Amino acid sequence: MKRGKAVKIGVFVLPAVLSAVLAGCVISKSDVKYTGIADYSLAEVECGQTSERRLWELFGKPSEQYETDDGAKIAAYNCTEKKDNHFAVCPFVFIKDEAEREYIVSFEIRDDVVQRYWKGEQPQEQE
Repeated sequence: MKRGKAVKIGVFVLPAVLSAVLAGCVISKSDVKYTGIADYSLAEVECGQTSERRLWELFGKPSEQYETDDGAKIAAYNCTEKKDNHFAVCPFVFIKDEAEREYIVSFEIRDDVVQRYWKGEQPQEQE
């Protein structure tokens, strides 16, 4: 076989072979784990209808409870969301990305009924 013809064949065959090898070796995995209240579970709470007792059944005992000056009860839950993302293209590239976010979900309760709720970031400690 002439050298020029071999080079032409190699130009087409090599990318095809590499594509076939790499296509079978792409791996992606994502995990999200919640401690506390996940965003999707807040759909269970209907303001003006959900009782404090039901709130406890859904999410357990709050991390903190206090009363406001106007007589409302605030139930606050400390929450954490962890995301782990892994991506690999064999055998050359491996990427691992992890993120953790802390936040508080607070519920305002009046007359044993949830009136409203909100979500906020955990305050950072000052050094």
